[in-house]
Amino acid sequence: MKRRFNFRKVFTVFLLGCSLSIYGQTNLATTASVAADTFLVDHPATEAIDGDTTEGNGWIATALDTTSTGQTNIAPDAVATASTYHTGNGGRPPEDAIDGITGAWTGWEATATLNEVPHWLELTWPSSQIVNKVVLYTNPQGDGDWTIRGYTVQYWDGEAYQDLDTVSNNTLEVVTSNFEAVITTKIRIYCTESDSLSSFYRISELEVYSNARMDSHWLDLTWDSEQRLSNVVLYTSPDPDQALRGFNIQYWDGISFQTAASVSGNEDARVSRRFESVNTTKIRIFCTESDRSDMWYRINEVEVYDDPPPAIDDSTWNLDFETIDYFFSSPPNEYRMIDYSSGFQQGTIDQLKGYGFGGVQTHVSYNNYLQSEAKWDVLVSDVDLATENDMEVWIHDERGYPTGAAGGLVVEGHPELENRGVIRITQKGNGPVAINMDLPADLEFFYATLIPIVHWEPDYENAVEVSIADHKIDTIGLSGSWQLSVFGIKILDQDTQAQSNPQFGGTGHYPSLLSEAAMKRFIELTHQNYANHINSIGNKVEKFYTNEANLNSTYWQYDGSEAEYAYLPWEKDLPNQFKAMHGYDLIPRLDALFEGTSSASRMVRLHFFQTVGEVMARNFSGLISEWCHENGVQLSGHPLLEEYMIHHAIYYGDFMKVMRNYDVPSCDLPIARPGKQNWIFWMPKFISSASYLENKYGMVAALIDPLIGYGRDDLSPDIPYMKRTINMSFLCGVNQVNSYIPYQEYQGEEKDEFVRMGDYLSRMSMMLRGAKNEAAIAMYYPIETFQSSYIASTLPHNKIANNYAYLQNTLDRMAVDMIQNGLDFNYLTADAILNASVVGNFVQAGTHLYSSIVMPRVEVIPLDVLEKLQFIADAGIPVHWVDAVPSLGTNAGEHGAVQQISSTLATTANPLPDLLMIRDNQFSIQVSSSVNKLNMSRFTRDGKRIYYIINDSENEITLTAESELTDTVQIYNPVNGEIRRENLPLSESIGGYNSLFLVEKISAIDNGPITLDAGPDTVLCESDFKEYQIGNFVSIQGGTPPLYYSWSCEYTDQTGTYFASRFLNDTSIAHPTFISGFDSLNLSLEVWDNNGNKASDNLREILSQFNFCLAECAGSISKGDSIQLSHCIGRGIEPYIYSWDHAESLSDPLLSDPWAKPDAATEYTVTLTDAAGCTASSSCSITVLSLSLIHI
Repeated sequence: MKRRFNFRKVFTVFLLGCSLSIYGQTNLATTASVAADTFLVDHPATEAIDGDTTEGNGWIATALDTTSTGQTNIAPDAVATASTYHTGNGGRPPEDAIDGITGAWTGWEATATLNEVPHWLELTWPSSQIVNKVVLYTNPQGDGDWTIRGYTVQYWDGEAYQDLDTVSNNTLEVVTSNFEAVITTKIRIYCTESDSLSSFYRISELEVYSNARMDSHWLDLTWDSEQRLSNVVLYTSPDPDQALRGFNIQYWDGISFQTAASVSGNEDARVSRRFESVNTTKIRIFCTESDRSDMWYRINEVEVYDDPPPAIDDSTWNLDFETIDYFFSSPPNEYRMIDYSSGFQQGTIDQLKGYGFGGVQTHVSYNNYLQSEAKWDVLVSDVDLATENDMEVWIHDERGYPTGAAGGLVVEGHPELENRGVIRITQKGNGPVAINMDLPADLEFFYATLIPIVHWEPDYENAVEVSIADHKIDTIGLSGSWQLSVFGIKILDQDTQAQSNPQFGGTGHYPSLLSEAAMKRFIELTHQNYANHINSIGNKVEKFYTNEANLNSTYWQYDGSEAEYAYLPWEKDLPNQFKAMHGYDLIPRLDALFEGTSSASRMVRLHFFQTVGEVMARNFSGLISEWCHENGVQLSGHPLLEEYMIHHAIYYGDFMKVMRNYDVPSCDLPIARPGKQNWIFWMPKFISSASYLENKYGMVAALIDPLIGYGRDDLSPDIPYMKRTINMSFLCGVNQVNSYIPYQEYQGEEKDEFVRMGDYLSRMSMMLRGAKNEAAIAMYYPIETFQSSYIASTLPHNKIANNYAYLQNTLDRMAVDMIQNGLDFNYLTADAILNASVVGNFVQAGTHLYSSIVMPRVEVIPLDVLEKLQFIADAGIPVHWVDAVPSLGTNAGEHGAVQQISSTLATTANPLPDLLMIRDNQFSIQVSSSVNKLNMSRFTRDGKRIYYIINDSENEITLTAESELTDTVQIYNPVNGEIRRENLPLSESIGGYNSLFLVEKISAIDNGPITLDAGPDTVLCESDFKEYQIGNFVSIQGGTPPLYYSWSCEYTDQTGTYFASRFLNDTSIAHPTFISGFDSLNLSLEVWDNNGNKASDNLREILSQFNFCLAECAGSISKGDSIQLSHCIGRGIEPYIYSWDHAESLSDPLLSDPWAKPDAATEYTVTLTDAAGCTASSSCSITVLSLSLIHI
């Protein structure tokens, strides 16, 4: 929280492996006396508090006790695991091999033919053991026919298994292996020869003996008076083999020592452990695991502090693992579920806390919404009560849904702000026949056109505008086939999603989210109203939450009916915005929004939805986000039908563009209830990708929505199915859960289960919020294909989605295939690819490094993006075109080049085998299971990699984790809050619909020096240079990410000398854009990496600029005479190509100054194209004088 820290009690803390720098605090150990139960000569206890942390200057005690006589079987103290076991005859699991029972048909069994690989039985102890003998009992029956015939006794040396004894051709019931004593935590029987009758490995009992034992020892610090303590820092050997591996930090409660924190498997030289503050006179370091090499306990120095709980920065959520370890067992409210609540009392708050909630999402009463001061008083009281109880406060910004209406107040008295759609009425015909059309009086019509139909496609260039008078059209048809299209405006207040919520007073009267005026009124009525009532709103409210705001541009009924008219979103200034973005008029081409399969029609639709997306992002999410930031709160909220990309275009124009303005993008979570619906579990990837595209790794929220999948009759989902839903959403980037589930309906054992679920998801939130996603694969977000494909429809939204499923099926199939095979991915938009750099074998997009790009049925793509993808592929980074290659660019001038490049591309239906190689090669830990129900994503934070692993089945599953690069891993279990370190390889069980985290240190990487190619020199046209991003073709080899960039130049003209910041919007990013002009600019790019390696290269940018004379070109001639045309276009880059229109009256239309002989007044236009392909135009007007007859 931003205003204070929540001092929650943390009752049980398992803490491992982080360090802490402590500034300005007193080390209380210097005022204590010290004692130990034993020590080696020259290393007494006093050296542990002498201020010297260096190696060899501390307390040392031996852990090995060799005074023991006889031998002890330590096998029963171990945990038994096996590669597999026989499940018949009641089962022969590995634990039966250490149960003390010998004889026939007992113990562990495994068939030698299973998977046709050797099998093993392994014993693991929690601490190091001294072993010098292994006794193996096998089946005594059949004169040796049933005995295990061959095996190897092995021990774990910390890095790999080493052989101790090998047995072959055995027929004995009992086999004893004696060997020189070893120190280990694991013994393994590696089976090589089965019995001679049934091909089984049989071990009835396994005994492991030691003639020495490990002793625990302690070091005590004692004070004369009671001290308040909360942190112990211990220094041990910097050599991992000599570091103190395990100990408990204990405090004296007046009767006995109590454990405050535990460490196991440590390899760090400095270990800091925080715990709940205690008042005590004694601290004890109780040693449990010695070093690996000498069996010694080494403590070079102990420091003791009283620390406040670590602070949480909710602006970045960038926690270190020490903070995570401190809170993991009981995370604070910031990470807990948020409940939809309003009008509550202290009892409600207590109840929410009792169910594990950490905050409320509230609103002013829906009764007399936003207009009752009495209701505002209740809301203010609610907010104050929640903040006083350390609860998070979010504000729901609408009376129900969809956001934007202020409960109807935005359009009340302002009908001009109401949401509208453009509709079309048509009539087809042939030849110049009379056309008489009466138009519906309840609609406002603004444009009509007669369009020639040529080869079944509309010819917009030769369309003729037709006048409309008094809702009537009277005109004559064209020769040949034609279509009359009449366009009108319809108020979208019936059969829309905004009318589907009568429970919230919805009438269908909804504002246009494209209207700046409407959205400013919404903010004033809603957000500003909240700010006016809640003092210091930025100190009390965390988020404003939007609910399913959308353009309401589809029919919303489920009775099989259709809309009277097909319609699309409209706002009066949209045509002007369209022309400003795309350079041509929309109105004469409106017909393309309603029909047409030609490339020209698809381009109009593409440009229309691009315009809608730009305007909605600016006037809806942009304006609200701007207000939130000015008032110290963040913007959150979920869109409508976010799982279907066709709706990304219909309801938002460009979904990603709109969502990227959100600080905390959110989504609805349909419950994964078997048999109820098709569960699109990968949908949150759209939401998290919107955040990652902005390089934001903070909060991504999700709302548990029981209506989807359960319906109004059952709003209390089964908890295992909720956990399954939450698991997969977190896998896809979510890290915060909100809910309107009636939690009070969970009572008794169900309440306990609900609370455990809340603890479970809060631990996952703490681990993943602020962690950087490390997906290895990028999948293109093919919005251009959907924008250009959608034709206005009378169908309801669900049938529209079905009609365009053929476009989405490839994307969905790839998402499922990748996630279910342990491959994580993020969506990349066109601009993200343009901004990406090639860094070695990776594509760097923002702060992400991707090893491969998947292109899912992309039909339309910007040419510069396609060229960039070719550049990426040529650098050796795979680009997989799945099911299709593009055939269209994003304007008519690009189609030919796109088709040329696409003709060289190969498509695939299944890139999965190639993608799996990335999974197997890029990450050091390999995780597998015999059941294909494990899903996994990876994240990094605080110098460590997090493997988030989910069991997506109702049954327990055992995973296997192994690595050739790392020996140990930390396990964080969100089910119970436990943290522990384990050696690799390991086998670990995950319960049904549960998950766990494996955490490994990321080894220091040095990819060597950097080789930099800044790309080719470029000539730019003045018309588009301010939108051009330099560095698009930068190639970087070597270097260790992250990489840093610096552009520089020195440019001198008659006005002075200027540097890079004069010309570039940001000199410290890979792909800046130009902000001011020049003639020729010599730029230098310097790149350096995380290890200080540097490289530089130069790039020349030339700007083609034309100038024009101020005088007009004009002339007069008598009919029949000729005149030489001229122009005064200057500069550009020679040579030039000229092209004059009205070529039929010119001597040569390709000359700079041709002779013209017009019969009537004519305006001649010349288009000049220079060597860079840049163009400029100029006109020359010629008047033709008629000859007069003179009568004599």
